[in-house]
Amino acid sequence: MSYSEISAVHYHWRRVSEPSYDGIPGTTIEMNISIDLIDGERLKLTDSFPDGLRDAIDDARAAWAAVERDSERDRAAVARGERTGPEWLHALRALGSGTAGAYRGIRVDVHQISRLLDDVRASPSGRVAAAVVLAASGDPTVASKLRIAAGATANPLLRAGLESVADAHGDAALAEALEAIDEADRELPPAGRYHHG
Repeated sequence: MSYSEISAVHYHWRRVSEPSYDGIPGTTIEMNISIDLIDGERLKLTDSFPDGLRDAIDDARAAWAAVERDSERDRAAVARGERTGPEWLHALRALGSGTAGAYRGIRVDVHQISRLLDDVRASPSGRVAAAVVLAASGDPTVASKLRIAAGATANPLLRAGLESVADAHGDAALAEALEAIDEADRELPPAGRYHHG
């Protein structure tokens, strides 16, 4: 069949709930595609995906779910909690330098934490906290990476926080900046928390 034989293509889909996969509820999309030919014939196609394709889709979903779990864990690892600004700064630096072992009982990979800098779902305070962890890791390229990230953000408080970390401002100023950005995060309504960056 050539393209010139087709008069119209219709496609309809619906979501169907399926049992949870690895603890994450999922949905299947049932698709029906109809192709109308110029001679009046209608061909109907359904979503009979080959097993290999369905397995690849399942593997991709599982990989995405694992990344999401890691991102949530990383956000939790750098969250302030009930700490004061100086306590939080000290704990973040210990995490970055590897002397903390497991911060708040959660083991993290410093390189994974670096993904928080670009994660628009992460709170601004989480992104600045991740910057502190990275700065403490000893990576000599961190300051330039943080300046690039700061230049790419529209949020002035986030930009100032990233620049403070990049410029290695004193502990008191940095702890104060961390507290200020965390307080600003807490004042945002839940729906707006992760869209400022």
